[in-house]
Amino acid sequence: MIERKVRVISSPCPPFSLTSTTKTSKSGNLIGITIWLWEEIATELGCEYTLEDITDWPRALNMIRNNEADVLLSCTTVTGERVASMSFTHPYYQGRMGIMLGNKSPTASSWGTVGLRIGAILLAFITVVLLVSH
Repeated sequence: MIERKVRVISSPCPPFSLTSTTKTSKSGNLIGITIWLWEEIATELGCEYTLEDITDWPRALNMIRNNEADVLLSCTTVTGERVASMSFTHPYYQGRMGIMLGNKSPTASSWGTVGLRIGAILLAFITVVLLVSH
């Protein structure tokens, strides 16, 4: 059991954490997969917490680095610089986004099925972790 109230912040990253104007959770108007996961962790640990929505991503990261918050709920990339100043959970979601091109595109590769040529360009990796101040 954690003996003090934990300061938790969330930064928007739909569908993992977002502010709703119509739905509520145990955490008020913050909803999403990560919010639900945190609520379950807090219940299991028997810890009390405050949860604040921080829409300014650099500010949210700095709050964790400077121990102004204990936990950040959002999506991020794990970098060497961040690992030096904060702890990460194991990723529980990893995804990729890409662009698909139709068969008329001059840059499309010859991959595909059913006579279609489709090309994909990798844009970004999304990793969802919980960030915890050291």
